[in-house]
Amino acid sequence: MVPGNESTELLKELAYLPLAIAQAAAYMKTRKISIAKYLTILRNTEQDAISLLSREFRDHTRYAGSHNAVATTWLVSFEQIRKSNSKAAELLSFLSCIEPKGIPKSILPKLGLGLAEMTDAIGILCGYAFLTPRGDARVFDMHSLVHLAAQIWSKRGGRHVDVITHAMQHLENTFPTSDWDNRHLWREYFPHAFKLLQQSTAKQHDSINTRICLLIKIGLCLRVDGRIKETVQCLEKANQFAMAHLPVNHPSRLASQHGLASAYESNGQIKDAITLLEQVVAIRNKVLAETHPDRLASQHNLASAYESNGQIKDAIALFEQVVAIQNKVLAETHPDRLASQHNLASAYESNGQIKDAIALFEQVVAIQNKVLAETHPSRLASQHQLASAYQSNGQIKDAITLLEQVVAIENKVLAETHPDRLASQHQLASAYQSNGQIKDAITLLEQVVAIRNKVLAGTHPSRLASQHNLASAYESNGQIKDAITLLEQVVAIQNKVLAETHPDRLASQHQLASAYQSNGQIKDAITLLEQVVAIRNKLLAETHPSRLASQHQLASAYQSNGQIKDAITLLEQVVAIRNKLLAETHPSRLVSQHQLASAYQSNGQIKDAIALFEQVVAIQNKVLAETHPDRLASQHNLASAYESNGQIKDAITLLEQVVAIQNKVLAETHPDRLASQHQLASAYQSNGQIKDAITLLEQVVAIRNKVLAETHPDRLASQHNLAAVYYKDGQTERAMELMKTVVTLGRTVWPENHPDRRKAEGWLAKMLRETGRAS
Repeated sequence: MVPGNESTELLKELAYLPLAIAQAAAYMKTRKISIAKYLTILRNTEQDAISLLSREFRDHTRYAGSHNAVATTWLVSFEQIRKSNSKAAELLSFLSCIEPKGIPKSILPKLGLGLAEMTDAIGILCGYAFLTPRGDARVFDMHSLVHLAAQIWSKRGGRHVDVITHAMQHLENTFPTSDWDNRHLWREYFPHAFKLLQQSTAKQHDSINTRICLLIKIGLCLRVDGRIKETVQCLEKANQFAMAHLPVNHPSRLASQHGLASAYESNGQIKDAITLLEQVVAIRNKVLAETHPDRLASQHNLASAYESNGQIKDAIALFEQVVAIQNKVLAETHPDRLASQHNLASAYESNGQIKDAIALFEQVVAIQNKVLAETHPSRLASQHQLASAYQSNGQIKDAITLLEQVVAIENKVLAETHPDRLASQHQLASAYQSNGQIKDAITLLEQVVAIRNKVLAGTHPSRLASQHNLASAYESNGQIKDAITLLEQVVAIQNKVLAETHPDRLASQHQLASAYQSNGQIKDAITLLEQVVAIRNKLLAETHPSRLASQHQLASAYQSNGQIKDAITLLEQVVAIRNKLLAETHPSRLVSQHQLASAYQSNGQIKDAIALFEQVVAIQNKVLAETHPDRLASQHNLASAYESNGQIKDAITLLEQVVAIQNKVLAETHPDRLASQHQLASAYQSNGQIKDAITLLEQVVAIRNKVLAETHPDRLASQHNLAAVYYKDGQTERAMELMKTVVTLGRTVWPENHPDRRKAEGWLAKMLRETGRAS
């Protein structure tokens, strides 16, 4: 502290009270200590402050026998209040147990008083300047010195134990429920409850049960407020007290375990949550009727934890049981009934039962829209989840419309770190990505990741999920190395903390394999995807979206590796199943048909490829924006098939359209833009427009040489095509030098029978033979 400021600091601390200042001066003189040292003692602990303020000191200006301690002078006033208005004294005792600042009027005990009598009691405390009202007198403050003196008064009267006990009972009775509508109230009450709990030791001052119940109430409110770490700490304290002092089947002990398990799930401690909930459910199933709300609540939460742990079938079985009972005994608008239906729908979605999920979500949303405010968390959560189901069903625009509404409301009413707000932004970014709005997706996901990295543990599922999705968006935007770096981090963490069958672990491995494939690491991609497919084939129904997605991706990797027949076999299975399950406009159905058509083309089944591509393009032209990546990709591939079939002009027309759009909306380094330019150059070559082909290919090769590894298939493919065009244009030396580079590098990454390797080697042999250089 700056020496010149010490006196001012001390005066502020003592509220400029003459008696307090005189007492401080006498103490410093007697003890021969500095102002700084006195301030340190005063601020050190509450007990030190009480000790200082309770000390008598000599003052020759006052009558002999008079009391000089600051606290003592207030004690006289407190006693006068007790004698004249016992209810005001009881209020003062209660106030000594809670925080002295920001005291809401609603937290004060009513003491059996009417409005007029209560106003009188508060007025007496304000008249003595022990309480100071703010503004409209809804909130009060007490000076910290007066607050300390009130504690001294309580302790000296031998009433401290009773005062704390009554205060604890009052606060447990009046602390608001975790209903979102109470959030302003519980936020005002938190500091007072924490203060009371800090002062109290359960063995001495309050009943064990009261303390546990208050901790549970606080914990549940903290959870709804998004303060997850504090929630866990609070409910762990409640559970420790309960386990130490209450029997196994005591309702408060079970409630503390239930609440703690819910907090563990929110904090990503899924296995801890399941262990605790299975204990609670087992006991409640023995002692409570099957319709009892507490029994159903525990089953509901256990089912939710099973779903988070990838035990989807167990989750559905338990949710269906809970929903069936609640449908019999609760009104259709009851929050518990709606919450269970919501979670059952979510489990259906996780299990690939998308239509069942949408039907149930739409029911829940319709009811909640009638009975809940538009800002209510339950209403927003169901709209969020319905949007997710729409997205899974290919209703991307419906999903975006609904999510934009949800995000707009949550941005107004929730803190930027609130889990629900971040989850909705995350989901909206995912929908943007599905709709081809890649830059919008990346911007939003980078915000979410930055915030979650600050507030969540490195192993938290939500943090990992956002990093996963950001990596996916990077891949879609051509930022392949960024995607791989981020996904390798995510996979490394998940491999440590999640079972090998966990959906999140498998999803990240799938995504990493996709990024490896995009980066030309085909063998790494196949190895990882074969693992994922093997596990999902054991765990999931053959119609499950995740199982089909991994089979699709593996087939694509096989095709990239020259295993064309393996790719076709797998893709025909996937297409057959998706054609049965999904609407003809569903993105997953279309993307598999697209991939199968591409495999047909690679296998020389050109007419089959064209027929299937034309079907896909016709549908996408109806339902997707002209800038959508999926629509452009299908047009690109259809043009490629036209070229293979000798329909060169059709190919050029279509590719020029695609390139023109991509040049407007994609970065010049974007893989899709470069791929279409490459393909257009190939079509120009087939049409005899050699100079146009060379110009375009030189641009593509120059960019790919900067951004891709030298063994990347796309880089090698462009160099191959440029070498071939140089040869046709009579630039023999340049052509042979470039083709030798392709062959040399290709042999390091392609197997002997790979089509691209054979093609490059064939071209080089032809050049050597025709120029008389063959050995």
